[in-house]
Amino acid sequence: MPTFGEIIRNRRKELDITQEELAAMLGYTSSTTISRIESGSRDVPQKQIVKIARALRLDPATLITMQMPEETDEDRLIQEYIRDTNIRRLVLCAGGIMPKEERDKFIEAFLKTLEIMNRRQ
Repeated sequence: MPTFGEIIRNRRKELDITQEELAAMLGYTSSTTISRIESGSRDVPQKQIVKIARALRLDPATLITMQMPEETDEDRLIQEYIRDTNIRRLVLCAGGIMPKEERDKFIEAFLKTLEIMNRRQ
């Protein structure tokens, strides 16, 4: 059975999220905390387990019981979309991880793209 840290590391990698990105999602100032959690050298308070589960799109029970649920076709489809660079950037933008200046540029470009696509229809 995988450890708590292994579940976090494996799921983070499945979602193509870096330690830095996960740290930012959870409000940590550096990736060191994530590295320590994944290696098992840092305990995680129960309230933080819920935050980690949400960030990794897992049921908190998965982290508490340390048993991953079976992957569904829908899960695989979502992962495929997230691996796409533009979708990944959109997720990072929506999650507030992207720096403000870069986020503003991305949103502007995204809206222009939608406008062009709507005109073509």
